[in-house]
Amino acid sequence: MFIDYLLTLIIFLFAYSLIVFRNILKINLPIWAIMLLASVALIALNVVTPQQAYLSVNYNVIVFLFSMFVIGAALKLSGILNYIIKLLISKSSKPEHILWFIVLGIGLMSGILMNDTLALIGTPIILELSRKLNIKPKILLLALAYTVTTGSVLTPIGNPQNLLIAIESGIKAPFITFLYYLTLPTIINLFLLYYILKRFFKKELDETRMDFKHRLEIITKANETVIEDRYVAKITLIVSLLTFLGIIIADILQIFGIEYLNISWISLIGATLLIVLYPSRRELITEVDWGILILFTSMFVLMGTVYNEGILNIFSTLIKNYNMQITQITNVALTSILLSQILSNVPMTFLYLPIFTHTFSSLQAKVWITLAWSSTIAGNLTLLGAASNLIIVELAEKMNIKISYFEFFKYGFIITLINFIILFLFTLILP
Repeated sequence: MFIDYLLTLIIFLFAYSLIVFRNILKINLPIWAIMLLASVALIALNVVTPQQAYLSVNYNVIVFLFSMFVIGAALKLSGILNYIIKLLISKSSKPEHILWFIVLGIGLMSGILMNDTLALIGTPIILELSRKLNIKPKILLLALAYTVTTGSVLTPIGNPQNLLIAIESGIKAPFITFLYYLTLPTIINLFLLYYILKRFFKKELDETRMDFKHRLEIITKANETVIEDRYVAKITLIVSLLTFLGIIIADILQIFGIEYLNISWISLIGATLLIVLYPSRRELITEVDWGILILFTSMFVLMGTVYNEGILNIFSTLIKNYNMQITQITNVALTSILLSQILSNVPMTFLYLPIFTHTFSSLQAKVWITLAWSSTIAGNLTLLGAASNLIIVELAEKMNIKISYFEFFKYGFIITLINFIILFLFTLILP
């Protein structure tokens, strides 16, 4: 019906206009609230029925996100993450080492935990660290922002868009496929990120060199109890490691055609065990990022309706199935990076996903992997490219530390360009 098409188009354009201009117009609405408003409007105007809305949601994605948030919350509340970070810091002897441990340590962690989660957990730690070590907070906050984006490329569980692509694409053994294509380029990009940031911030790091060792000794000798309950910490660590091991084993079995439980349900088993065994289980549930769960649920409803009404046909020419693979990969990568600056990378992925699922098969792994890494590194280009950037900026502003759009872009452009070259070459070279 034309009226349904028109209403869907109006709601779609309204929602995305709010996302694009909310910072300029100073509209205090998070992306998840905008998407919820749009999806509820579709149901209220009878464009879709409640039953159709329920059926459009991919519950595997929602289950996995919930489970990973519970595991991440347990690692945070038990003190394990703080313990790891403090252990890394204790091995430092000069300011550059702090930068090194942020980039490599947190970068690799962001491949296992969601980048948004690490941005949320890491920002207060980074701010406290900069205060105690007398390092300008902007340096470490920018390092954290670029790091959680660069490192989260690595696996399907590093960020929401990777997870969405891994599940919706139907790629066999997504965990192993991601690691195969992205391990080496991600590690190279993290090493290069360290040297780039070290060069960019050489003057600021030199200014802290004089009394760095003395300040570091005060921190490392402080009798602050990071892990208060060793039993809880052990349970959390064991369950978390077994969950990640289970995901890898499930992928290996899938390669041989054995499918038992997918990564969503394996992660739910781990999350359930933690909820049952964790004494402060209400805290675990409170720490779950319900905003992201609402965002994904709402986007499934909105983008499913938009696709069914044929509105996305105007975008399909951007990623049409070219015969030459190099042209195909280039086109997918560049359009997703640029569109992510307007819509942010998760909404952009939702926009493209219905087109991809009808254009590319699960066997065309390179195209799906390209969408994953390009939509992720888009977060290194500008502040608006990823939700993790906005989390860091928002938490920093509460402490009167401001990072401007152009300040982020000044460094981010070079970092994104290098990320792009490395990932693009590896995607083409690997069979």
